[in-house]
Amino acid sequence: MIDNPVENILTISVLFLMVWVALAISLNIRDARKRSSRPNRYNRTHYGSDSGFDSTDYEAAPQVAVPPAVSPTYVNATSWRSRSITLLRDNKFLVAAEVIFVCAFLFIMPYLKFVGLTSALLVVMGLLWLSGNNWSKLGMARPSSWRRTVVIGLSAGLFFTFLKVFIGLIIIHLVHTLPNLQVFSSVYHNIVFFIGVLISSWTAAAFAEEMIFRGYLMNRLADLFGHNFLGWTIALVVQAVVFASIHSYQGLAGMLSAGSGGILLGLLYLSTKRNLWNCVIAHGLNDTIAFFVTFVMP
Repeated sequence: MIDNPVENILTISVLFLMVWVALAISLNIRDARKRSSRPNRYNRTHYGSDSGFDSTDYEAAPQVAVPPAVSPTYVNATSWRSRSITLLRDNKFLVAAEVIFVCAFLFIMPYLKFVGLTSALLVVMGLLWLSGNNWSKLGMARPSSWRRTVVIGLSAGLFFTFLKVFIGLIIIHLVHTLPNLQVFSSVYHNIVFFIGVLISSWTAAAFAEEMIFRGYLMNRLADLFGHNFLGWTIALVVQAVVFASIHSYQGLAGMLSAGSGGILLGLLYLSTKRNLWNCVIAHGLNDTIAFFVTFVMP
């Protein structure tokens, strides 16, 4: 265990939440299996549309048309999960509490020795399940054109890389210090470590960070502040601040650089109609170039 008692308490709390989410999921799956073995004579609730939550008679009402890439979610209209979906979508107080909890967890994550980004992703997945949401609705649906998505992602990644060089020079001039990248110093001329960090860049960084910050956090903040210009602007800034906080090990200059990257990726997410694949590709390419430079030069 960690020597700091506060970190012990926080770690145990996070692990307890993860166990609770896993137990809730297993109980709901068991309940769903029991219902599937009975005749379909009760009402169900459809959560496939973006317009919100409508309780309809499953046998009498016509099917609601949804995009092919987004799978509708059917749950028993009288189940506890149906009530949790309603509360987590309509109750602003609970939405705010959820956002505060996730942001606090992400803020303290760098100080928890064995609770990493994967744990945060599991917590977010549990919260999405409880709110009747899924990754497809947040931007991970199959794009209409993979070629166009890859081209946009690679182009944005190259543009962000060059732009962040100039942003980095401005940051260094303002704070009079360099980002602390000592943790990556082993990459220099170490092909094994270089391959390892590339794999980590395209999984823990590109996928997990984009799913958490641009996918989950921005949309949840917009649910709280409104799906309008002001609401999305607040969401863009807040997610960038939280994103910068998880890079605190890089010092002030590194946090500012990461925050500027969070702004750029958030703008890409919004400008491409919330297509998260573009952000994943751009993020992965940006990190790949940075680590390649570190591999070549000390």
